[in-house]
Amino acid sequence: MSDAASAAGVDASTLRRWRRRGEAALEVRPKERTPEERTFARFCLATERASAEVVIQAHEVINNLIDIDIENASMEEQRLALKAAIWFLVHRYPEEYSPNRRREPVEPKDNRGDRVSGRDALAALLNG
Repeated sequence: MSDAASAAGVDASTLRRWRRRGEAALEVRPKERTPEERTFARFCLATERASAEVVIQAHEVINNLIDIDIENASMEEQRLALKAAIWFLVHRYPEEYSPNRRREPVEPKDNRGDRVSGRDALAALLNG
């Protein structure tokens, strides 16, 4: 939201102050608000609505990219669909897909359960 404020020539600290005043005004019953409080309350609600609309539009873009006919899509469309799918998974299921999640190291073992070196495990895989 601070980007939109900057584009409108409003300093980020001013935006935060106006939002705080709007949030405080929303705590007052509507009939008891002063004209100034009504203005800040409307401002706060309008900025929340605008933020929600941007989020909805972003979800629509991501969903449209994910839903493309991958078989008939161009390479660029496939790339965008892949990026959208990855973004969705990382943000919707971070505990499973986030690149920053902690992973336990895997130690290669043979079919008896004994630990083997990575080189031996790779050789076993390659030699069948």
